[in-house]
Amino acid sequence: MITKYLKYTAIGLCVLLSSCLTTQKTKDELSDIAGKPLFCTIGKSFFYIREDGSRIKVHSKAGIKFNGDRDSLRHYMNNMFYNSPDYDPDRAEFNYYEYFVLLFDKDLNVIEVRQQKRQYTTSEYYDRIFIDGLKKSKGMWHKTIEGRKWYISIIGYRVF
Repeated sequence: MITKYLKYTAIGLCVLLSSCLTTQKTKDELSDIAGKPLFCTIGKSFFYIREDGSRIKVHSKAGIKFNGDRDSLRHYMNNMFYNSPDYDPDRAEFNYYEYFVLLFDKDLNVIEVRQQKRQYTTSEYYDRIFIDGLKKSKGMWHKTIEGRKWYISIIGYRVF
């Protein structure tokens, strides 16, 4: 299970990194749903751009992991989605992936949750459900690498 989690986290990071290294699409693909940039490169270093515009260097290993396994995270996200009072089963849902970037401080408090801008659709009614739910995930994470001031996790979630 850990191998699957690492595989999908690596795939999500690769998608974001490859988007960053492309030419004209960079600004559009690496922005959040509000249109603010998520990542940038300076020289050979890769940085997360916070909502306030400050930058945090991204390490190749996240150093943080959801408690349990990849299925635990998926189960948590499914529960917050389908059990939300804002969930509407009559609204159209799509079969695609959403990517979220979570910023944690050294004590694993969730500081920011940002959703990558979609390529094919605009705003969806469930954006707030996921963002608010992930902000409430304090205590559901643990460190795999100690001693960092900031931790960043990239999550891919299939909406269907």
